[in-house]
Amino acid sequence: MSTRAAIVEKTETGYRGIYCHSDGYVEGTGKMLVENFTDPAKVSALIDLGDISYLEENLVPTESHSFDHPQEGVVVAYGRDRGETGTKAVQGKTIKAVAKKIDHAYLYVFEDGHWSVDGKSIDALLLKLES
Repeated sequence: MSTRAAIVEKTETGYRGIYCHSDGYVEGTGKMLVENFTDPAKVSALIDLGDISYLEENLVPTESHSFDHPQEGVVVAYGRDRGETGTKAVQGKTIKAVAKKIDHAYLYVFEDGHWSVDGKSIDALLLKLES
């Protein structure tokens, strides 16, 4: 069973987001976002990939990479790596509008240079989990 997540970023006109199929919990996707995706350009590049199977620290493979044979440490995207269609980011005027279009257990939002999960600071939640 997978823990699904929505990964959303604020844009100039609203929000856009993607589906992440696996490891959506705070200790997985949340920690990966906080540790590797704080540059707005990198966040946008992640969202540009469309829906993903799971999140890793790198977006672009440097060697052979596919859904069935992924390069270690590289995000696996349904469109790029499996050839699926209909996997592009969804958009909406509000977080809620985007979240309604993505099946998720956790909702991650990048806004004003910071990540939150389900409306709470990820940093605070990770501190609690580590103690």
